[in-house]
Amino acid sequence: MSQQTVAGLIEEWQTGASLLFGSVAGGVLLVLGVSLTAVTPTPVAVLGMFLLGTISTFLLLSYLLYGQ
Repeated sequence: MSQQTVAGLIEEWQTGASLLFGSVAGGVLLVLGVSLTAVTPTPVAVLGMFLLGTISTFLLLSYLLYGQ
């Protein structure tokens, strides 16, 4: 088992929290962007857009932070 410093542990938690909050923010921004257009989405479409935005933002941020 590897020894981890307190600073390393905090850095991992901060990275995870950034991924989580950034992903949710991406989903919310996608929903807001589409909802502000002339199209009025149904609740199912809003949920779908939120999930799509959240997952795609998570994948993008993961790629940018960790590489391939």
